[in-house]
Amino acid sequence: MAQSILYLSNISKRYGAHFALEDVTFDVQQGEIHAILGENGAGKSTLVKIISGQVIPTSGRVQFAGDDVALFTPAHARRLGVAMVQQELSVFDDLSVAENIFPDHRFAARGRWINWSRLNAAARQACEAVNFSVDVRTKVGSLSSGRKQLVEILRCINSDARVLVLDEPTSGLNTHETEALIRLLKTLRERAVTILYISHRIPEVLALSDRITILRDGKKRATLVNKDLNQNLLVRAMVGRELQGIHGHVATVLSAGQPALRAQTVSGYGLVRDVDLHVRQGEIVGVFGLEGSGSFELAELLAGVRRRRNGILSVNQKQFQRWSPRVLARSGVQYLHYNRKEAGLYLAMDVSENAAAPRLSALSRLGLVDRKALAHVVRSSIQRFGIKCRPSGQRVINLSGGNQQKLMLSLCLDCTPACFVVSEPTRGVDVGAKAEIHNILRNIAASGGSILLFSSELPELLALATTILIMRDGRIARQVTGKEISEESVMAFAAGTVDG
Repeated sequence: MAQSILYLSNISKRYGAHFALEDVTFDVQQGEIHAILGENGAGKSTLVKIISGQVIPTSGRVQFAGDDVALFTPAHARRLGVAMVQQELSVFDDLSVAENIFPDHRFAARGRWINWSRLNAAARQACEAVNFSVDVRTKVGSLSSGRKQLVEILRCINSDARVLVLDEPTSGLNTHETEALIRLLKTLRERAVTILYISHRIPEVLALSDRITILRDGKKRATLVNKDLNQNLLVRAMVGRELQGIHGHVATVLSAGQPALRAQTVSGYGLVRDVDLHVRQGEIVGVFGLEGSGSFELAELLAGVRRRRNGILSVNQKQFQRWSPRVLARSGVQYLHYNRKEAGLYLAMDVSENAAAPRLSALSRLGLVDRKALAHVVRSSIQRFGIKCRPSGQRVINLSGGNQQKLMLSLCLDCTPACFVVSEPTRGVDVGAKAEIHNILRNIAASGGSILLFSSELPELLALATTILIMRDGRIARQVTGKEISEESVMAFAAGTVDG
């Protein structure tokens, strides 16, 4: 049996009367990839914050390489050899790849001048060791999200990290970037680096991990050896119940009607060129593309966030040659941005203030917010969307990712929209919240609304969309529907290995 590098014994963390963690015990073995699974609110974030020294446990014991950890600070954790890559990256965009990998002074000469040749040579060697092909003199700000993620991981492992903690490392990555990251992590495991892997994406966990610890309601439910496991078993262990409709191609169209949204030869000032598409009433149409395909630029273009170069947009047969988010909203088009933290919610404000923000005109009289009307709106939203929160006095930043996402959905959906343009609706949420959000989207279509769904998760598109538009080089390269839809066919058309 491998030696344990990390051992947690009866770890509890209490905030007032609430236990974020309660009597959690498990070990992490030297050189393994150990996954932590659980719904939002299960205690995963608290657990990794204790391991990385950001939070002091209320009770219990943590041992690192056989010795008790007596001091819980990030600096002490780093000295022990624990490095954490947060979900929100902390790279330096204006510095080169080499400077990001080695941000300290180890290559400074006596006069404090950097020896650039030694720095760049060391960075090239670090990249080659994990088969990461990049010019180390390149500014990190010019890299894709996935390549930035690899740079941050290289910084951690080149700081002599013995335990690498990854928090939702693929939440912002496309399929190719995810595959590259998985290859890197397998290489690190071969080099005896221990990896603690937190993710909501069960297929990745099954593909990568040696063992899996499952948390639910702040308690450890099981630590499983990854042998003969499957998605359904892990989902049941995570949520304590069966979930339907989140795996496999189960999308059906009930009674699609007239086109609710139609784009004709729409082009932008960036990548998107001459796009034609339509979404009918009661229909969910998916859009998929690899990095650089223009899929998310198209979402912002159709929502009015990006300026059009040419083309016509029609909403319920009303034509627009120029459009903006305000104009589209008045016509019944709502847009859900993929990044709830940067373009969706006021994280420092409470739930009721966020609920009021898009409805100030309707909720105000003589310039003052009608608090009674606002309270009714908040209660209705909480009930309709299953948001777990207090109606007032609870800051949005303290909600789980799934509840933040459902809150953002509630801000868009006072009533059934003519067309709902949705970008990455379940990014960074757990499997239970994902199933709830999928059901919300299905109910919109069943009520006669239409949905244009942009997602980088193919299983999500297969579960929801009756038609999938595949983008490549700024254009729609192929439309697949019915029996044509499969992960293999969609990926082949997106990658250009099959002609459209």
